[in-house]
Amino acid sequence: MTTFSAPEAEFWPLYKMIDESLYAPLLVTAVHLEIFDRVCHPSPARDLAVRTGWHPENTEHFLNALAAVGLLKKKDGAFQNTAVSRTYLVTGSKNYLGDMLENCFAMYFQTPQTMGTLIQQGPADMSPQTNDKGPDMEAMAAQGIHAQARLQLTYAHLVASIVSDLPEFPGMKRMLDLGGGPGLNCVAIVSAHPCLKGTVFDFPAVTKKTCDYIRDYGMEDRITTLGADFTQGGLGSGYDLILAGGTLNFSKDLLEPVMAKIYNALSPGGIFISLHDVLTPDGTGPGVSVRRFLPMALAGEDFYLEAASIADAMARAGMEPVESRKVETSMGPLLLDIGRVPQ
Repeated sequence: MTTFSAPEAEFWPLYKMIDESLYAPLLVTAVHLEIFDRVCHPSPARDLAVRTGWHPENTEHFLNALAAVGLLKKKDGAFQNTAVSRTYLVTGSKNYLGDMLENCFAMYFQTPQTMGTLIQQGPADMSPQTNDKGPDMEAMAAQGIHAQARLQLTYAHLVASIVSDLPEFPGMKRMLDLGGGPGLNCVAIVSAHPCLKGTVFDFPAVTKKTCDYIRDYGMEDRITTLGADFTQGGLGSGYDLILAGGTLNFSKDLLEPVMAKIYNALSPGGIFISLHDVLTPDGTGPGVSVRRFLPMALAGEDFYLEAASIADAMARAGMEPVESRKVETSMGPLLLDIGRVPQ
């Protein structure tokens, strides 16, 4: 007689992977259809379908699904935004991130067929004879600066809090925001100090637009820009603080010379802070970082950093002491490395 026994492991972790894979297309479809703009006030599904010409039953199915994942609330048959969708997914919101999420989906999503081919055959040949120079990082950064600005708004207060808690903060006079993009981290830090002045360093095409954000916050007299490729030239000198927020993953092959430039650009007693994604030494975590960079890594753009990479480079450049700690952010856990130039 056949008996039934419990399997050695639960099946749910596997099915959960399939279930959660449905969230991204649900969200991106809703952004694409501007659903959240259409339900700023309570709206029954059939009213929305009449206004848009959409299929009534499928409109309600879709809105129910958005309510099921917490992006809409449903009361008395009418749908309306929740706090998170009202904050980040309504196009008129100052914190709108729908376009950034669409771009992330396009960049991160690979079909099983594409992923399988990359695993079996490797990335496309990027050698010079192919005449393919790869992505134009400057053009991509300039194109995405407005989405990056809205993303920085979600965590600039956290960065400013970390910096302002440093015992050296009150005595700081000059800071550099390395690869700062729109410069809102710099704005938040400078705003927390009575006389600190800052410089936002990024590609020339980016800093042209950074100036607009500096003007928007009335910081023209305290924040300037420097447009260049920091891997190619100097950074200036005499800084009390240099901040790199999610910057050094994109120059991982040049960590040693870049760190030497940072060291030389700091005044005695100056501080370098890097906030970045990392991998555990065995490459299996944190899960959010592994998943975020996997599609690019498979395609030949490896932006993974091992956990100790930046801290070790700081120490080799002469910074001491060097401290590291994990910081929880809306984008998942990041590593905060702080290095000091001896007096």
